[in-house]
Amino acid sequence: MDKTLRVLNDLVQQRLISQCAIGGAMALLFYTEPAVTYDLDVFCLLPASESPLVTLSPIYEHLERRGCTAQHEHVMIEGIPVRFIPAYNALDRSRGNGCRQGFQPGAAAGAAP
Repeated sequence: MDKTLRVLNDLVQQRLISQCAIGGAMALLFYTEPAVTYDLDVFCLLPASESPLVTLSPIYEHLERRGCTAQHEHVMIEGIPVRFIPAYNALDRSRGNGCRQGFQPGAAAGAAP
């Protein structure tokens, strides 16, 4: 997981995503007993765009250059399937106000509010 969080931090540093939070079952693990889960959901804000269409292409292209591969709706990052879920409206974007600007490997990651 630490290696995956380092790659996610690189996406923040490259300004491909911002105000990101871990969601889904992985976030639940922060608060409850360990359980088996398949993937890592990352809720994030994307850079502003003039287009009304949301594209994850810059993220996928950057990760492909790093040797990651796309598998269905996930990107395999250091062996962990990661799904990027962008904010899609003003209310959803406002939920990211308390989210971290990155993740600290070796420590509990922020969970989506």
